Amino acid sequence: MRLVIFALLISVSGLAQSVQPDLVRIKNKKLKYFFSLQTASLIGCDDCGKGKEITFSGAIIQGVRIKKFGFGVGLGHDSYHDWNTAPVFLSASWNLPFKGAVGVSKQKNALVLKVDYGTSLKTWRYYPYEYPEYGYKETTGGSTFHPSLGYRVNSDKMHVTFGVGFKTQTIRDLYEFPSWRWTGTQYVEGDPSRRTLKHDLSRLMLSLAVGWN
Repeated sequence: MRLVIFALLISVSGLAQSVQPDLVRIKNKKLKYFFSLQTASLIGCDDCGKGKEITFSGAIIQGVRIKKFGFGVGLGHDSYHDWNTAPVFLSASWNLPFKGAVGVSKQKNALVLKVDYGTSLKTWRYYPYEYPEYGYKETTGGSTFHPSLGYRVNSDKMHVTFGVGFKTQTIRDLYEFPSWRWTGTQYVEGDPSRRTLKHDLSRLMLSLAVGWN
């Protein structure tokens, strides 16, 4: 999965070099290249008895738009209270024309339905202390899913999008504890005891994205 998404990221990056931001015609359809920088706040909790947490998220997304639809790939960074991840994901969006109070469509602005899906390219744990807890080996990341609804304001080749959505991400902490057995004369090390803790992180995501067409 990671290799496939990474290959798509490389492919779209190459497309960015060869396709100019101006409109081109392919089979009578308008094709636009876009590039977007996104920042966001992740709001939620792991232990809600200790209160809510607000952390940071950021991403770079690039791809193409065909009429009202957008398809791209992204690479980002998500921070949580105890973890950090570098998600790589596929992104699909659908622009809905926005109508003003008098029923006149404002073609430059649009409501945007967007879905991101991917995995973690890298995951690591944050420790506020000098040494990690006993038995801890590593942290691995799983799938990430992010549906959202936003409002895009376009001005010439630049656009700004305000969005609200829900993001889930799977993280696993791996532990390995040494074990010893008595041979009758001495203790020798045996097979280690392993344990995996799975964390399904869910966060409300408020985002602001600035991009170019």
